[in-house]
Amino acid sequence: VRTLHRPLPTTFRLSTASHDASTVAEALADGAALLRGAGALPAAEELRWCSSYQVALSKEALKAAPFGELAQMQRWLAKYAALGVLTRQAIESMVPVALLKVEPHHRVLDLCASPGSKTTQALEALHAHGESAPSGIVVANDVSPLRGQMLSRRCAALGEMCSRLLVTCHAAQKMPPLPLGDPREAGGRYLDGCFDRIICDVPCSGDGTARKNPSVWHRWTQGFATSLHPLQLQIAMRGAALLAPGGLLCYSTCSLNPLENEAVVAELLTRCGGALEIVDSSAALPELRRADGLHTWTVMDDDLTKWSTHADLAASSDVPANVRRRWLPSMWPPPPATAAALKLERCLRLLPHLADMGGFFVVLLRK
Repeated sequence: VRTLHRPLPTTFRLSTASHDASTVAEALADGAALLRGAGALPAAEELRWCSSYQVALSKEALKAAPFGELAQMQRWLAKYAALGVLTRQAIESMVPVALLKVEPHHRVLDLCASPGSKTTQALEALHAHGESAPSGIVVANDVSPLRGQMLSRRCAALGEMCSRLLVTCHAAQKMPPLPLGDPREAGGRYLDGCFDRIICDVPCSGDGTARKNPSVWHRWTQGFATSLHPLQLQIAMRGAALLAPGGLLCYSTCSLNPLENEAVVAELLTRCGGALEIVDSSAALPELRRADGLHTWTVMDDDLTKWSTHADLAASSDVPANVRRRWLPSMWPPPPATAAALKLERCLRLLPHLADMGGFFVVLLRK
């Protein structure tokens, strides 16, 4: 709780695309003195596992500085962000794409892409192996046309890399598959299991972002999670359908609420009947401190009354019928033997006090 009340450090990622190497080197040389720290500006910590740096200053402190080293750092960040080789991105947000290990030939889908930091990370990974024209593609989707336009503008800074980018505007739970050949031709067909890598960062209550968005403390309710759980499950199910056999899907939220995390994953695995499995990521990103996923959790109503089973809540006359309908059986933890068989402990819980970041949940799934 003490960590949650501290401002979030400033973090930024440098491009891993091979043809950006010279500009990245220029950026590092230009900002060398700033990265070492000077005056009121602390030294930046390099995070090699995600090609990033972390500075123990909030973005508000940098923006408010009228002069001196802090103002120089703000100008340096803005300059190289405009050149497309630097991206301001939270450390925890970099984890899904880092786990997916995108390669130049992969078809990548970002189901809920805006504001686009994970999309740019995937595009850079597509171009990170020295290939001038990778055969893969990144499809970045968002349900909102306005956010889709913002996403396009953000990705435009990457220049020629956007030749492998397609921005779409669909409800993620109804995302259509890629066509086989020209769909305008007679008998045009579509392929459901068409993506090698899928980023499934679903809409969530955002309680893990309390350090970045302090208003969460005042507006959070238990109802956030119960209202989003069905949508999160629908999006994850659609992602599973669009994933190619052998492909990887990262399901993630910026929430710590198990109703949005382990409960969704457990129901997803159960509905898929063995077609999906949780990948053991314990050896991946060894520098990243994390906690294991949960096998059990407590389900409460809006009054924070605990309910041991869905049947108990459904039969209670103390809860109005219109309220009872918001709670689904899938929100409760599975039986202990089922949770162990599903290997829910392989989920990653990124807790703010472990690595000085925001709260985040991520799980890597293989079809």
